Formats: sequence, structure tokens, C-alpha cells
Amino acid sequence: MSHATDLLDLFLKGDVCLADVNQSNSLDTIKDKIQQFRHSRSKYKTANLWFQYMDMICILRDFIKAERTGNWTLHLESLKAMLPYFTASGHNLYAKSAWIYLNQMECLKDKNAEVAALFEAGYHVIRRTDQYWAGISSDLAIEQALMRSIKTTGGLTRGRGMSESQRALWILSMPDCAEINSAMMSFTGTKFYSSDQHKEDGVSRQKRDTKDTMIFASFLEERNPFIEEEGMRNIETGVSATSDVNADRAKDIGLSILKSMEGKCVSDFTFKRKHQAITLQDKPICVYAEPEIATIDPQLLFQRFIVAADSIYEDKSEIFSYELSSQPSSMFDSSGFMRAASKSTLADAIWNLGDCTTEYTDTVYSYVVDGGSLMHKIPWKSGLTFGEICKRYVDSVKCNGTNSVVVVFDGYVSGPDTKDAMHLKRTKGISGTKVTFTETTPFRSKKETFLANNENKQNFIEMLSKKMHSNGIETKHASADADVLIAKTAVESSISHPTILLGEDTDLLVLLLYYYNFGSKNLIFKPNHDKKTKSKIWDINKTKVVLGQDMCKVLPIVHAISGCDTTSKLYGVGKVATLKKFIDSPTLKELGEVFLKESLVEDVKNAGEKVITFLYGGVPHEGLDILRYKKFANRVLTCKEVIQIHTLPPTTETATYHSLRTYFQVQTWIGGRDRSL
Repeated sequence: MSHATDLLDLFLKGDVCLADVNQSNSLDTIKDKIQQFRHSRSKYKTANLWFQYMDMICILRDFIKAERTGNWTLHLESLKAMLPYFTASGHNLYAKSAWIYLNQMECLKDKNAEVAALFEAGYHVIRRTDQYWAGISSDLAIEQALMRSIKTTGGLTRGRGMSESQRALWILSMPDCAEINSAMMSFTGTKFYSSDQHKEDGVSRQKRDTKDTMIFASFLEERNPFIEEEGMRNIETGVSATSDVNADRAKDIGLSILKSMEGKCVSDFTFKRKHQAITLQDKPICVYAEPEIATIDPQLLFQRFIVAADSIYEDKSEIFSYELSSQPSSMFDSSGFMRAASKSTLADAIWNLGDCTTEYTDTVYSYVVDGGSLMHKIPWKSGLTFGEICKRYVDSVKCNGTNSVVVVFDGYVSGPDTKDAMHLKRTKGISGTKVTFTETTPFRSKKETFLANNENKQNFIEMLSKKMHSNGIETKHASADADVLIAKTAVESSISHPTILLGEDTDLLVLLLYYYNFGSKNLIFKPNHDKKTKSKIWDINKTKVVLGQDMCKVLPIVHAISGCDTTSKLYGVGKVATLKKFIDSPTLKELGEVFLKESLVEDVKNAGEKVITFLYGGVPHEGLDILRYKKFANRVLTCKEVIQIHTLPPTTETATYHSLRTYFQVQTWIGGRDRSL
């Protein structure tokens, strides 16, 4: 290969001619190396796609050569080679027209030997000169000569239409015009002729072509399509294809379609879109597909069960120990997802208890930034590189001054997480396609689609973290949800320095109030956005005084049992009412202690049922099943409307799972052992 490289350098310098290159065996060596390389990459889809692309370029090159040189055989061969790609890509009219044309040309010798001989002699193209590379297709000749003379300034149709009589007059007058033109040229001594040198053979054009080639080579060097990777990706944007994309097999797909056309009338043949090649597209994919089951109205099911119970149960209250619907309606909506709570109402309720606001002083603050909130703060503009997007985040963080700044990020690839249900609901089961990217890769997608893929998000966070480190910004990474790490980082910082936590989530406020110690430096919690609307800026020390130490201790229970990101909302039980009942009831605080320590499953179930019964206005010792029946019976007697099943309290069995999930979340927040119930 070294000899071939040296020969190429000499050829580019002009020290050797093309004949010397042809006589050398270097071309055969290069060809063998290319074939070996193609074979070694044959199982990789991106590489195959680019090999196929190069084959298509070769076909186009042969077609152009056939037209320029008048090579009839090469013309037919190159057109035939195009057919599979026409059919695979959905260019159906091209495919049909080319199919008919090729079949007619194969029979041309038998039908009109004279015309066939002229075509083989190179007369299927039109020439203006006798130069070797001067042939052009008939349609190009019409556009360059006939149509140009009609449409250009001074032409027949310039600025107006063209009737049939005008067209006939113009066509019939062309021979006379040509004679007049020839006579005028002879009289004036003027002659038009083509230069022996092609315009693309000039030095300036060669320099420009060389420059463009080097730019393209540099592009491919950064985005090598021939690396050993199983999937297919867009080498510019890094977007990975789904498993059903088969554009790398377009030729085989096209040949299969052509085979199905054999023996059929072309005009009657219809192409099926499902048989065409599937191209790589940057689109979200569904990773969660609901099974195709019959949708049953839970309210209708509930009513039927109630009617059926009349003939089965003597004690009608017994039937209410069952949910009587396809899912617990008090905790799940009709789509099967957990009911979402409005977390901000808890923060509003705490704010309204007393003076929680803060006043800024000239104190120098340290900053802790919620990475999840930061991710959503900066808009992503299509066309920017990922490096430029990272710089925008860095500039946003650095605008807080030269003080100490710590950014804490979530982790997204650690495996199943308690927040998966919430993520699934937010994205509606849609995940963005995987994108392989570097700092120089341009962003061509939508931010929401890109971040809908956890691997994309994690890889971007790692890139952003490196960029922040190089700019003097400290980062921390949680293995999964970062709320606890964010709160602890802020609280630890406040021990020695006044600290501001920039974030949005009510979970962070709850954790700050739980972990903050009286006697520490000032700790402020404020939104991480640039909105002009007035936002709550919390003084955690003052808020903890307003709420009280005992309530700050049970605040995670209040938040989790009334609905957070990992637990469902109890229909009809709001966070404001839950907070008020915990403040007023020593019994609830005592039951809450079970969730704050290492407890047995049975203790969690019993305590959880009593708390939920209390929140629904019942007596804790009577249980949810009895309360559920009493609520139903009372409403039947007093309400004028049909009783909706979701307005009833959950059953004991349903409350058990809600209690266990609440316990797990509370233990995760307060630093209990990571264990499964």
C-alpha cells in the first residue's frame, strides 16, 4: 500500500501520467484491500449503508460517462443497475418507465436494426462538437438549446403565453433562422467554438475540488461510518435507527420487488409501501405498548357488581372489601396510571402558615444547583453543536458569580427506579431514539425527543459535567434520583457557608426542612428560572420555625402518602387537608413514626390503613372496608346523582400497597437502608 500511496502523490503532483498509473499493479492492490475491508465490515449496518451509497455513486458515474461518451451498452447497464433503488425508495413511476424502456431497447435490434446500430455507434446522445466528452442526453439538449431560446430574454414565451399557431410558426422558422445566423457569422467573421480545455480541468477548479474533498474527508474522520457497531446511525446527528430500519439492504429489497413484477403488466402493477426500504428517521419510539384488551368502564363494572351482590351476599358491606373495578379508581385514573398530585399545593400550604420569606444581604453565598431543573432551563436551538449547548449551560451557572457552585445531577441508567411510573406517564410510553454524539455533532432533533431517551440524557450529562469541571464548576452525580443528594449537599454547605439552593421541586423543600439543623448558616431555597413573575424565595431556618421541629420530621410522610412522584394521589384527599390534620392530630404523628424507622411489613400495613382511614374522615380502628361501605350507603340516601366509584375510599388491600410504597419512599428520603418490601 505504501507504493500505491507514493504513486498517488506523484500523480497528483503531475510527475507521472495516467498511462503509468494504469500500467502499475497498485490499482489491483488497492482494489483487493477495499474488498477485504468491505468484507470485514459486512455485518455492520452503518458501514453497509455507506458501501451501498458508494455503489450508487458509481452507478451515477457510469451513467454520466455513458451519456458524455455515447456508450450505448454502458447506458443500458447503468440504467438497469438503478432499477432496484427506484423500487426500494418508492420512485414507482421511474421504476415503471425504466422497466418498459429497458425491455423495449432489448428488442430494438429485432424491430429496428438500423436505429440499434446508430445507438451502438453513439448516436443515442446529441453532440455539439466532436470532442470525446461532449455528448448530452436529448432532454438536456432540449433544455439547453430549444427551451432556452424560447424562455430567455427576447425568446418567444418571455412574459406571455404560447398558442399552438405561435409554436408552429416558431418551429417552422428555425431552419431559416439557422441559415441567417450562419450568414451573419460569415459576414462579420465571427465564430463560436468550444475550448479544448474543459472548464473543470482548470487550476482554480482543481484547487476548489481538492479543498472540498479535504473538508469531506475531515467530516468523515470525525464521524467514521465504518466503525464496528451493530446498529445503524446518522453520522451527522448521531441518531440511532430502530431495529426495523433496513435501508442498508435497499438493493436486495429492490431486487425482490422487481422479481415480483416479472410476468405482470407494468401498468397494472401496484407497489406496496410496506415492501419498500425503511429509512432512518429521527422519531420517538414507543417502548411501552399496552396489550390489546377490551376497555371496560370501571363505573359500569362497579354498578354490575353491586347489583349481583344483592343475590349473593346477605351482608352487603362484605362486597366493599373488593375494589369492584379493573383498577383501584381512587388511586389510578382511567388510563391505568397513578393519579398525579399537585405537589406545589403543599408548598403553598406551608408558605401560608407564617413568614417564610427571606431578605437578601451582601453576604457571599455558596450555590447548589438542581441539575434536573437546570436541564429544562436552557432551550436547545437546532443547528448548534452539543459543545455549544454545553457552553450555554456553563454560562448560565457562572452567572451566579465567582462563588462556590455545585451542580447535582440525576442518574438515568442505573436500572429500574421508583419514578419509572411517573416518567412513563409524562412521556406516554415514548422514548427518543439513541443518539451517538460528540461536542462537534450538530443538534438536529427536538430537545424533548432527545431527552426522552435515558441513555442520551446520561451521556449528555457526562459531557456537560466535564465541560463544567474544566470551567471550575463542581458536579456531583446520583445513581438514580438526586433529590436526597441535592438536599444533603445544600445542608452540609450551610454548616460552614450561607447557601442558596436553586431548584423547583417541592420534594427538595420537604427534604431541606427535614435535614436542616438549627444553628447552621443561612439556607435559601429559590427557583432556578429567569421568569419575571414573583416567585417564593424560602428562608429554610424561618420556615422550620414556623412549621415546628415535629412537623418537619413527619413532613416526608405527609408528602408521600398524599401523592408524590412515586406514590399516587388519594382521590378527594388534598395535601392542604393532610398537612392540617397532621398538625392538629397527635395520633397521626404517632402513626407516622412507623414510617420513620425500620418497621415490619405488618406494622406498616396497619399504620398506613389507619392514617388513610383518618384522612378520609373515618375512625382509624374501624378500617377502610367498613368506611367504604358507610360512605356508599350514606351517599345513596343523600345524593341525587349516581355514586362514582373513584370517590369512595380504597380497600384495605389497596391501601396496603400504597402504604408500603409510601414507606419505601420515606425511607429513601431519610436515608434508611435501600431494601425491598
